[in-house]
Amino acid sequence: MAPSDLTGVLVNALLIAIVAGVVAGLFVVLGQLLFVFFRNRNREGRSLDSVLLEVAVPRNNEIKIDAAEQMFASLYSVKKGGFRTRFDIQDVVSFELVAKPEEIRFYVWCPRRLQDLVEKQIHGAYPDAQVTPTQEYNLFSEEGKVAYASFQL
Repeated sequence: MAPSDLTGVLVNALLIAIVAGVVAGLFVVLGQLLFVFFRNRNREGRSLDSVLLEVAVPRNNEIKIDAAEQMFASLYSVKKGGFRTRFDIQDVVSFELVAKPEEIRFYVWCPRRLQDLVEKQIHGAYPDAQVTPTQEYNLFSEEGKVAYASFQL
């Protein structure tokens, strides 16, 4: 085989490898985009189908922290496991404390389909607590101001 023929074969092999790499890269990017799209396709609908619960605990509450620990451990059962969970978003339960000048309020945000479970877990840990669905709260007043700072390492 002549050197020019060998050079042509090597150039063709290199071009084929480059084209195959680009095509494979495009398939990977397309696959990732489809994965993200299908994973998040119901995200907005799921977030809108939720409820905010206000939890009122009596001031003379003497229940120890063990009760809250047990409640959070029980709510951990909401987390899904297995391979299929990579293709769907997890359910989220959010516990929020809102401090105002005269009071501290406790809120729980959860998907509507988990409302009964969350209420039962709260009542199991705190039998005297009152759990009621409520409207979203607004921390900010019309004449208030907001200041913030950022710290980056």
